Amino acid sequence: MNNSYGNFARIYDCIMTDTADYNSVFAKYFNSIKKYGEFSKDKNILLDLGCGSGNLSKRFAEAGFDVIGVDSSEDCLSIALDKAAGYDIRFIKQDIRRLDLYGTVNVTVAAFDVINHLQSLSDISECFKKVYLFTEPGGIFLFDYNTVYKLSKVLANNIFNFDYDEFFCSWENSSRGNKVTMNINVFEKRGETYRRFTEQIVETAFEEAVIIKLLADCGFAVDIVDFDTGEAVSKTTERILFAAHKI
Repeated sequence: MNNSYGNFARIYDCIMTDTADYNSVFAKYFNSIKKYGEFSKDKNILLDLGCGSGNLSKRFAEAGFDVIGVDSSEDCLSIALDKAAGYDIRFIKQDIRRLDLYGTVNVTVAAFDVINHLQSLSDISECFKKVYLFTEPGGIFLFDYNTVYKLSKVLANNIFNFDYDEFFCSWENSSRGNKVTMNINVFEKRGETYRRFTEQIVETAFEEAVIIKLLADCGFAVDIVDFDTGEAVSKTTERILFAAHKI
């Protein structure tokens, strides 16, 4: 699994806060929890897997969930802790393939293509097994997943530029098959000069049937829909919502 986001954590948080519709994504997940699972005072422990800088963790806490946030980036978790001031959210630094909790949870959410950052089927399988282990019977595992179509046809070989007062960021995608490599150059303003640093993020996509089988092999029952439309998955679906139930 790529473990980037060192120097890039603050930049990434700034770009995501500016470009991602967190309220809409939260609403999709919250409605999916009500649709596929249960939410009550006795069943409200939620794991935010790959929580990043904690934007969704905070929203779930505000909605009444007892939230645990897990991420492998210490820098992202530091930002998350600042954002969660006043909320009882437990943040843990862990590799999601080696998840190790003190108890079980009722809901696990992995938002913003967290699972796409796992580069091999064995890595994905290890993550799924751990989530299954720490999920209560009747619990659910929800995640959005960028499709092969999106990586190869939409993200593809595009360049995105972000120009802020504090920094300039050039985000260049390079697509090959079911994989996109994101080469990121950041020029951060320091007084009258700029400091340059680079990051690389890799996303990989596998066909939905492969992901369903990995979940089923763990013991999950699986439903899928187009994350953006809520309709059936099609050949041009860009993100799939996987809803995995622990029977």
